[in-house]
Amino acid sequence: MIKDHYEDNPNYLWKGYRVFGGDGSTFQLPDERNIPEFFGSHFKYLSLARIVQYVELTTDTIVAPCIAPYAISENVMASGLLPDLVHRMRSYGQTQQLYVYDRGFASHQLAMEHIELGVDFLVRLPRNFNPKIEDIVNKRQEADFKIEINRSDKNYRARVVIKYLSSGQPLILLTSLSNEKFKTEEIVEAYRLRWRSEESYKFQKFLLQLENYTGRTVHTTLQDYWSGVFIATAMSLFFLEKEEEINKEEEKKTRINKSVVFASMRDEFLKALLTGDQTDKIFKKFDKLCRRFRVPIRPNRSYPRLSNDTRRGRHIYRKCL
Repeated sequence: MIKDHYEDNPNYLWKGYRVFGGDGSTFQLPDERNIPEFFGSHFKYLSLARIVQYVELTTDTIVAPCIAPYAISENVMASGLLPDLVHRMRSYGQTQQLYVYDRGFASHQLAMEHIELGVDFLVRLPRNFNPKIEDIVNKRQEADFKIEINRSDKNYRARVVIKYLSSGQPLILLTSLSNEKFKTEEIVEAYRLRWRSEESYKFQKFLLQLENYTGRTVHTTLQDYWSGVFIATAMSLFFLEKEEEINKEEEKKTRINKSVVFASMRDEFLKALLTGDQTDKIFKKFDKLCRRFRVPIRPNRSYPRLSNDTRRGRHIYRKCL
């Protein structure tokens, strides 16, 4: 599916780039049988698995997923996935690649890996990443400058962009994108695309119910995860194709309300993909629901993020009726 989607496809680019977001999460697993032995035991009745996925940020397509024991770091998992993903995309004719990360992936080793592979990166930094950056942030200044990163083994040059969010928090970005080609505002715009990798996890956890495992062993856990990734990828491509079709027919650009449509057809889709039964009938219903449940595209819409202390005691329960 991924191969067919990307080969000779010039759509959904950002400034000529395929933009991929690398992000990590955890999945809760029952602390039973051989699960704690493989993934690790963390609480009385709970084990955790580490998940890292690369998602195309303009289409929500999962292009490189990985599940591993919680003890393995996100950086190690992302570094392991990256070379194969870069080479696969090049084999599909996608030569301009940009990889976007949050603060958890800020490391010199990962930055160097992108440079050696010949692809661009954009990562948010903590303020203590470099003394010069920390000094600028302490003075509450904005900046856009080139920096020489000196390491014991290898050195590299990169660009630092420092802006401030509406909350007053500093947004510190390290990137290989040059200031001759991209303005400061465009770098910030590219980083904002990263939020869609968070939305991908939300889709998998709340709609696909990936943490609602059918078995109590490592083998069944891995089966559930990979089948869930397959369904999420297939659904993203189905929705993408249908949005293209609808937007060609109408002047006003909209997006399909994926939560409502998928929640309405989840069981039917799973059955169709597993058995092949009633495929035409299901896609007719899918088309009808996609045309009915649409929302306007609001590029500059934003939501305030609650502080960590406020969010810690809250849980979100989602329902689609």
